[in-house]
Amino acid sequence: MGRNGARIAVLGATGAVGKQLLDSLEALDSVGEIVPVASRASSETSVSFRDSSIELIQLDNEDLLEVDVAISALPGNMGKSPLEGLQEQGVPIIDLSGVFGNSVPFVIPGLRGEVRQIRESGVISIPSPVAIALSRVLKSLSGFGVRDVTGTALYPAGIAGAKGIRELSSQVVSVFNSQEPSRSVFSDGLAFDLLPSWGAVGDKGWSGHELMIALQTALISGVDPTRIAVDLVVVPLFAGMGVSLRVGLSPGWELTDAITAIHESKGLEVSRKPLPRKTIGESSIQVGRMRADLGENSLHLWMALDPQQLAASTAIDALVELLEGEA
Repeated sequence: MGRNGARIAVLGATGAVGKQLLDSLEALDSVGEIVPVASRASSETSVSFRDSSIELIQLDNEDLLEVDVAISALPGNMGKSPLEGLQEQGVPIIDLSGVFGNSVPFVIPGLRGEVRQIRESGVISIPSPVAIALSRVLKSLSGFGVRDVTGTALYPAGIAGAKGIRELSSQVVSVFNSQEPSRSVFSDGLAFDLLPSWGAVGDKGWSGHELMIALQTALISGVDPTRIAVDLVVVPLFAGMGVSLRVGLSPGWELTDAITAIHESKGLEVSRKPLPRKTIGESSIQVGRMRADLGENSLHLWMALDPQQLAASTAIDALVELLEGEA
């Protein structure tokens, strides 16, 4: 680490999460310099950081080997290969893509794992935003005996990154003007519609993203992964998302006690009307519409969150903890 602060690489700096990371890094006194990285497919050539324009570099640039920490917000479909060179050279990596699966520690500061594990593994993985949100709720309800979890996560166009947001905007304009919309990202269209799944669907009908949410949530919360089933639906929102959740609890639980437990949990904010739009730019998870089913066997609730901001802020929390440990 240099005299003027750490040198941090941001891989995928022009994407939706990457831009959130850059905004957050600007405010950290412990960060002296950033190295923004984008793939050759990016149309941008520079990013703004602390009133300066910084040129983007490619993944094969040797400057990457001189950073103190790399945060990867690269798309998951790029796989591990862009990160393996950094890993081999001993550059600590905070990964947001999930490409390492459960071969590296999952860390949510204050909830799961320890950031210092990065020194042994070389990589720590930040779970998906939905897994983070589910895990915080399930941890808050652990005293009531969580039996099973079902729900539906309504993801915005940002699930496909900045290009997904741009295409939704283009599709809306085209449909309004009776023109054929572009469909390079959302081949079936998304404007004024929704997609009942995202990504490849396996033989048993579940998408890879849905299975990943169940497995990550299970690892963090301790709930059996076979008892977690969350559908992932893509809706025509530019940012912010909602999750409808049903949590089966052991007999004898009380609604008022469950609401109190959620209210007192870090990262959760009880709201009378949690709207995805109102969470944009916020790292907290808003929870509302909490009610028991008619048999009082399950708690039903609604969550609203900004998935890009939640992912970025969790990675930044991990970075801060890591840098403080080295100070």
